[in-house]
Amino acid sequence: MGNSGSVHFYTVAEYLALEEAAEYRSEYFEGEIFAMAGGTENHNLIVGNSITQLNLHLAEKPCRVYPSEIKVRIENSKAYHYPDVTVACEHFEFEDEKRTLLTNPLILIEVLSDSTADFDRTKKFTRYRQISSLREYVLISQTEPSIDVFYKTDGGFWRFDNYTGLDEVMELRAIGIQVKLVDIYRRVEFA
Repeated sequence: MGNSGSVHFYTVAEYLALEEAAEYRSEYFEGEIFAMAGGTENHNLIVGNSITQLNLHLAEKPCRVYPSEIKVRIENSKAYHYPDVTVACEHFEFEDEKRTLLTNPLILIEVLSDSTADFDRTKKFTRYRQISSLREYVLISQTEPSIDVFYKTDGGFWRFDNYTGLDEVMELRAIGIQVKLVDIYRRVEFA
């Protein structure tokens, strides 16, 4: 946000106060505020389907699935993001009393768009890897049935699996479940 070519840098406190009163959501990184764009029909269907499948698979586990209204704080930085879907298990640590700023996600899911795909795969993933509780980062295409699951090994290394095609079954190791891609992409129409 800025005018006349200048950039105004906000403190975390200023961002959080603005965000609480805002009619639209914005992400924050190192003093800058970035407005979030609205999602397409495919984006919303994929997010909804993902939340539904996760809730069905996790009904008997001590986990919670959050939609994109929950902010995630990046450890040791001044960054807040709104993942499309967030999963936390066992204990749920929030930075604020209203419980809107989660600090210990286990899985973060982003639905890719043409405008965010590069950022989600690079800079955002670099930031997310700073979260010590994070074990999986899932990137879901909305233009074809393709999902990348990045997972942290016991040795602390990040690996990934790609699942392509509606007949594939995605594995989420951190929560011990498998999800069919056909269920994630239910009612999604590809161009």
